[in-house]
Amino acid sequence: MYRAIISILFVSISVAFNHIAGASDNSTSKNSQVPANKIAWQSMNYAIRFTGNMPSKEQRARSYKVEAIYSNAVAEKGNVAFTCVNGIFSVAIALEPTDFEAFIRDNEKSKRRRTRKVPMFINGKRQKLKNWTYVPKTKILLPMKTSTRNKIYNAAIRQDEVLVNLEFKDQVKLILPKVDNTFAEFGAECGLGKNK
Repeated sequence: MYRAIISILFVSISVAFNHIAGASDNSTSKNSQVPANKIAWQSMNYAIRFTGNMPSKEQRARSYKVEAIYSNAVAEKGNVAFTCVNGIFSVAIALEPTDFEAFIRDNEKSKRRRTRKVPMFINGKRQKLKNWTYVPKTKILLPMKTSTRNKIYNAAIRQDEVLVNLEFKDQVKLILPKVDNTFAEFGAECGLGKNK
């Protein structure tokens, strides 16, 4: 149950936000399009605290450190965010243009979720169908399986082309910027990056 709570981080928790900004020259306004050669990873660190009846009293009493990286291509669909919370790695994909920094900070709780089998293609090769969580209100897609999350992370390293196709409609190409220092510094607590 604890892993399920963490894996839907973007949509189901109350955020106690402690913004530690990445470099301000990487920030982008919501409506501006970033030239392809300027798309890069941005990072933010913040803290969360669980609320409600599902987490135990001990979990509700603690504050959890969260690391996140996401692309600065906020005006395009396919923006990707990676998070690491308490040793658990998760991925979120925006099917509509989404500024993940603003989304996380101003997160409106949406309890409505759907489980969908989502086709994913890596370099044109169809991957085995897996379950994903889809949040209709925010148009965010979250892979439920660790193996799927790892494939997306590794695709970012290799610069593979990744496409997802929710409900067999238009394919969305994931925006996976080139590996840089921000990417390499991410996720030590989750066994990722150069500091693992």
